[in-house]
Amino acid sequence: RISLWVTYTAQARKRGLSGVFPEEFARDEAMLFYYKRTDERSFWMPDTYLNLDIFFLDREKRVGRVVRGVPAHPGKEEPPPIPRVDDTRCRYVLEMRADSDIAERVQEGMKLDWIVQPPIHERKKQ
Repeated sequence: RISLWVTYTAQARKRGLSGVFPEEFARDEAMLFYYKRTDERSFWMPDTYLNLDIFFLDREKRVGRVVRGVPAHPGKEEPPPIPRVDDTRCRYVLEMRADSDIAERVQEGMKLDWIVQPPIHERKKQ
């Protein structure tokens, strides 16, 4: 099981894990980008302090594509270029720390389960 921080709004999805430090995001946690419809999705990583593995899932939560080791990019300015992940058709997107033992075991075709918690940026306020 993966403990999730879910983004339901466009603003939360835009922010994602930007500004989140490694000590604030455990290796057994993930950020789920929740969408109501399947569509083409692309991601970029400005102001990210974690190397990430990104998993693109269908509506049944089955992994369709895995992008490993997307590098951190502290700050919002280029150069160096901000890492970007090409468009992928999916319903949900899951981001986990690239150094996570759980992320390492996730493979294309797997079906995932998760435990839903408040978004990480709301958790900081508690």
